[in-house]
Parts: sequence; C-alpha cells; structure tokens
Amino acid sequence: MAVTDENAKGGNAGSSGSPGHVGAGDGDRSDRLEEFQREIADLKIGSVATGPEGRLLVLGVVMLVLGLVLVAVAWFQASGTGNFNDQVSYLISGGLGGVGVTVVGAALYVRTAMARYLRYWLVRMVYEQREQTDRLIEALTEHRADSTGS
Repeated sequence: MAVTDENAKGGNAGSSGSPGHVGAGDGDRSDRLEEFQREIADLKIGSVATGPEGRLLVLGVVMLVLGLVLVAVAWFQASGTGNFNDQVSYLISGGLGGVGVTVVGAALYVRTAMARYLRYWLVRMVYEQREQTDRLIEALTEHRADSTGS
C-alpha cells in the first residue's frame, strides 16, 4: 500500500475512496490550529528566567555553585591545619554544609527543569488530542454524508 502525502501528514486520505481526497474539514482544522496557537499565546508564558520559577532556577544554580565552593573551602582549611579536632570541625561544618547546600540547589534546578519539560509535553498532548478530535469529527461527518447519500 502506497503512502500518500496526505497520509504522511496524518490525514485520512483514501477514506472516501479517492486517494488524493482533501476533506471538507481541512479549513476547520487550520482554524482550530490557529485558535490553539492564539490560546497558547494568551497564556503569556514568559521565558524561564522570569517570574518565581526563574528565581527558583537561579537560586538552584547559585546554591549548587555555593555548595561546591563551601566543600572546597572546607577541604582547603582542613588540609592547612595539623590539629585533628580543627580538621574534623572544618570538614563537618563546611563539608557537610556544602554538600547539603549542593543537594538542595540541585533539587531546585531539577524541579524547575522538570516542570518546564512536563509543561511542554502537556501542551503537546493537548495539541495532538485536538488534531485527533478533528480527524475523528471529519471521519464521522464523511460517514454520515455517505450513509445519508446512499
């Protein structure tokens, strides 16, 4: 079975008997697409660097870097002294604190990145669902026209 251009685009060419048939709903489909694009634009989703989510992203990156710096400073201070008690004190306060800050920063960063990624897929699923609904309505309309015309 040969794949036509309409089939490759996701249409249902050949459903009415002619391979190159363009359904009456193609204009409706483009209108729905334009409507969907307007609705997405109306959501006023800014860039990631704006709003509370952007601040969480920046805070996560800053905390990640700050935690690594704290670990490095603690190691440098602990290696610079010969007193075991001072070394343990530096490693516990700076090292464990730095690791904790790094983990929290990484968690904030991952949370923000995952939220953006999941939002993208949610919008994508809505778009695909609308396309599928348009194809279903078109097929039902053609079926109704075929059954009443016979």
